[in-house]
Parts: sequence; C-alpha cells; structure tokens
Amino acid sequence: FGHQDFLVRPKPGPPFSSPRYVFVGVGGAPSDLAWVERQEKHTGVRYIPVLIQPNPVHAPALQEIVKERGGAFYPNAAWTRDGKRMRLNVASHPIFQNGLDSLFFVRGRHDTSMNVTTVDLARVFRDNIQPDDVVVMRMDCEGAEYELLRHLLLHGWLCRLRRLYLEAHAMSQPKLNKFRTFDVLLPWLLEPCETEVFVDTNYHSTFESIEFWPTEDGVCRQCPLLYVPFQGASKRACPAAAVRPCFDETYTCERCCNVKKYGPRGDRECWRRDRPFEVAKR
Repeated sequence: FGHQDFLVRPKPGPPFSSPRYVFVGVGGAPSDLAWVERQEKHTGVRYIPVLIQPNPVHAPALQEIVKERGGAFYPNAAWTRDGKRMRLNVASHPIFQNGLDSLFFVRGRHDTSMNVTTVDLARVFRDNIQPDDVVVMRMDCEGAEYELLRHLLLHGWLCRLRRLYLEAHAMSQPKLNKFRTFDVLLPWLLEPCETEVFVDTNYHSTFESIEFWPTEDGVCRQCPLLYVPFQGASKRACPAAAVRPCFDETYTCERCCNVKKYGPRGDRECWRRDRPFEVAKR
C-alpha cells in the first residue's frame, strides 16, 4: 500500500486563528496526548497533532486523537522518501510497553518484525505546516533520527521548529555510535534559528548502551565533552533529561547543570555536596 492509503484526516472544521500551533510526533504513541496536554496547560495554547507511527497496534488511538483535534495521522515509518518498504523491528514483550520499535535491530530487545511503508518526513511538513504556524516536534524513532534530521535540514524545515524534543539513540546500536557528537552539536547548530533543542540520551543508564559500548573508548567513556549537549537557544540551564529528585533548593538543576557558566561537568560543588572531591567522584 502507498503512504496515502491509510492517511487519516478529519473533516474540515472552522478556520484556526493565526498563528496555529502544530505538534509533530515522529514515532508518536497514544501517550503523546498526555504530553501535549501538559504543554497546553503550561502554555495556554491548543496544538494540532500531526502523528507518524507505523505500528498498527497504536493506530486506533492515534486516529481518535486526530479526529478529535484535527491534524493528520500517518501509519507509516518516517523516512527520507515515500513508499519504501522497510522492516520494522518490534519489541513485543510487555516489559518494554511501547515506543521501542525501530528500523534498527537491537539484540535482546526486538523479538519480531513487520513490513512497513515509509513516508517522506519533509513532505509531511510541506503538506501540514503553514507559513505562520508555530511548530513543536517530538522525535523518538529509535535511531532513524539522524537520517531524518539531516533530511529536514536539507529541505529547509529544521529551522521552522520553535522547539525540538529529541530522544537520541547513538549508543543503542553500534552502527550509530559515530553520531553521538551530533547529539552534542545539534542545539548549537539550530541556535541561529532560535530553535530550542532538548536532547535526551540516557546513554549511561540504558541496558543496550552499557552492553554495546565500544571498548576502544577507554577512559573517554566518561568524558563529558562527548555527551553533554550545547545549551543552544534554550534559556533553560536545566537539561531536558535531568532527573529532578537529584536536586534540591540549594543544589538546583539550574545551578548544577549550567554548562554555559561552569563547563561540560556543570558546577562541581553540586556533585561534591560538601564532600572531598575524590570521594564525590566515586
């Protein structure tokens, strides 16, 4: 089937006031609705969803979201061209819940697969984004993000984003390891566009990152310059991946993780917490 055979669009409703606020979910899951609602509560605006998700398990819930709110749903794998047949590796075990399906196979995670058809992500933007729209994108596509972000950059869409929330997976698959520096540089790259970029990696905590870490890294495994993203256009000193329970009123995230002021390790006093530095390092 082609990319348009399953495209779900609601019937046209009353015109939206300008500017419109559009949420693009690449690798979208039903849980995105709760995330969008939290953003709406915080900002006071209503988002029109454009959702892309190839796994048919999620299709009914995503179709309902689009019918209720307007927007578009694409039951395809986001890629750099339309109509390509690819294999989607699926993690079906309940422990993984959802959101771990990938075009890249990961041993110990994926136990089945299915054929999917791709949709050109640049065309999705072209078909759904108007010149005055405020666009927020959340991308969690388990390794395909590097091809997709370059594709959007080359087609002039990446700088159209007001905010980009990215879950990066360079250390989840050996063939993607070379892209970890891209995670670090992306906020800097989009800073002239005034695009706020929030990069979440979890490289030092996820199973596959630990299991498949390249041994040739040696001591560089813990080098912050390799893994701490630039702050870029964001005014927030606290990174998107910060674990809030690690901080308190004295040692705030904004203080401890301020890489612009303190460098890639942040404020070392936060990690010491009045302990000798050699003890704190451990």
